[in-house]
Amino acid sequence: MSLRWAFRYSQWHPTKEEWMLAASCLQKEEAERISKFMFKRDAKASLCGRLLLRKAVHDLLGLPYESIQFGRTDKGKPFLNLQGIYIHSQQENQIGSNSKLSLNVSHQQFTDYEWRNIRKYFTEDEQLESFYRYWCLKESYVKALGIGIANDLRAFEFHPQEDEVPTTGVIANTVLHVNRVLQKNWIFEESRLDNKHLVAVALCPHDNGDESGQDKPSDTKEIIAAPVVTLNFQDLVSSAVPFNIVDDNYWNKYSVKSEKPNLA
Repeated sequence: MSLRWAFRYSQWHPTKEEWMLAASCLQKEEAERISKFMFKRDAKASLCGRLLLRKAVHDLLGLPYESIQFGRTDKGKPFLNLQGIYIHSQQENQIGSNSKLSLNVSHQQFTDYEWRNIRKYFTEDEQLESFYRYWCLKESYVKALGIGIANDLRAFEFHPQEDEVPTTGVIANTVLHVNRVLQKNWIFEESRLDNKHLVAVALCPHDNGDESGQDKPSDTKEIIAAPVVTLNFQDLVSSAVPFNIVDDNYWNKYSVKSEKPNLA
């Protein structure tokens, strides 16, 4: 079964009751980590991401909600701890969405080939959309690997076969080169949430001893992309069971934060 869920956390302005409920449905260490974010925007993004993970495991595997335990690798990648057995998927679906980054400072994150493709458009809006598309692809790849966005993003290069992501449907013919070597088994499904948000989903090969997966047969070609379903907060907690105790101070620490940095 394939899941494609989205939650518009920037449009969610939680009440005290919602924030407390959400935190009570997370592991204690995760709730504490989220409370340390400087801005509401980042705290909401992290909290909603954890709730999405728990909902996915509960809905797909049927595990009791309160028994679901996640850990993190040394690179920060989440894994499921099931009765002492550590499970993480080598075929992960990771979504990257466009973010507010400046074209003027981001050239160093792209190869010369990618940058030429970004800058070939005449208008700034077209260049920004192309930039966001490449950024989504790169972010989906590093998240699938669990290596983090801080790595050298120029080590891998994307070659879209379509100039634009269609307004409806999914395309999956963009190819990846790592250190100039074609990665045949990687699939990147691209679509749109709306006219302002691009989605890239990275499908990585099974671990058969070759990390690149460039010479192995893969069943990822057979995957039919599921549509992205936008959830609201009630959907997010529909199967959640509170098990972590949080007090009013948790809300107080959140409520005094700024929504995002003031860049004026």
